[in-house]
Amino acid sequence: MMADGADFEEYWGKFVRAHAAPSMRRLSFVAMSAGLGAATAFLFTRRALFLALAPVVAFAPTWLARRFAGEDSSLGAEHPLFFAAASFKMWRMTLSGAMDAEVGRFTADRAPFEHGRVEEEAYDEGIPRPNMVTDHTLH
Repeated sequence: MMADGADFEEYWGKFVRAHAAPSMRRLSFVAMSAGLGAATAFLFTRRALFLALAPVVAFAPTWLARRFAGEDSSLGAEHPLFFAAASFKMWRMTLSGAMDAEVGRFTADRAPFEHGRVEEEAYDEGIPRPNMVTDHTLH
């Protein structure tokens, strides 16, 4: 199991890419808000039912949506504590308006590989690629 902060950052990248679609982020935000609301209701009413329902309400809708969409839904099953921490982090960042920039940060490095424009195996770190300007053959 992943143990240190560097591993959470790796998990966070996978989590953000899995929630790159705005609709998935909205669903996750609403579900997490409802889960936090259920936990708050427990604090005011002391009814155990609210406490038992809080994680189900917070995490099940997103899991079900990913499952019905045919996407990999094992992100939470592999590391449940990381999933809970990442969900809460995404909720906070959505609330502050920083989540779109975070998605852009993690998906921008994958843009050349989408739609078959560049083969990932052939892509090297020699950026910028040699051209007439960089190899000084421009006359």
